[in-house]
Amino acid sequence: MSAVASLTSPIERAILILQRTQDGDHLALKHLYLLQCIINADPFTLTSANEAAFDDLFQQVSDGSYVYQKQWMYGIENLTRNHQGYILWRGKVIEHYSFNDTDRERAAAEELAARCRFLEQQGIPVSSRTTTDPVYSTAPANGPYLPLLYQLYTIARENDKAVGAIFNLTTGQARAMHFADGQLVCADFEDAFEAYHGCGFIRQNATCSGAFDTYAEVAALLTSGGFTPEGVLPFLV
Repeated sequence: MSAVASLTSPIERAILILQRTQDGDHLALKHLYLLQCIINADPFTLTSANEAAFDDLFQQVSDGSYVYQKQWMYGIENLTRNHQGYILWRGKVIEHYSFNDTDRERAAAEELAARCRFLEQQGIPVSSRTTTDPVYSTAPANGPYLPLLYQLYTIARENDKAVGAIFNLTTGQARAMHFADGQLVCADFEDAFEAYHGCGFIRQNATCSGAFDTYAEVAALLTSGGFTPEGVLPFLV
């Protein structure tokens, strides 16, 4: 008798199903619900029909014939929701929410998908940041400042002029930049938080900001301090 065939306990069978479906992430919602009924032994839902369906599910998963079909959220192509409530676009987590009102949730999902499609049309990577930050929804396709914005943490301004900026690096560290005697000066820190509190150009009367309403606004502010794409990007590699 094989090890799988020797599993007779519903709990043991449920564990095997979870192990072979990436902790249930590759189960259809109806099958995940079925699994919960079996594990909880809910007398109101543990019907003979559900028990038979569970036996069938176990057989399919154990012999490899179970086929997981992605369930588009409200039928919206490329938009899915996992069992933890996270919303994904093309398999990448971009949001987390739930509504008690189905109509409101559907409307929010449609709006989110529309933002994702717009970003793709503009050549902007879809992420939890780009789908929620208005700067990206107002950015032109292939806008020259976009590569800077992807790594921008905050800008220090004084009298409506940028006097410094902090950028996240791909290594996880952060780089603070400011100009001194016409030369770009850089200082590296473990992360953006440390850079914010440790860099000297953030003077007492400088106002830091990392939230802007439009692409044009943040591009103009960066330009005012000499932080242009051609001047800064070589230092963000």
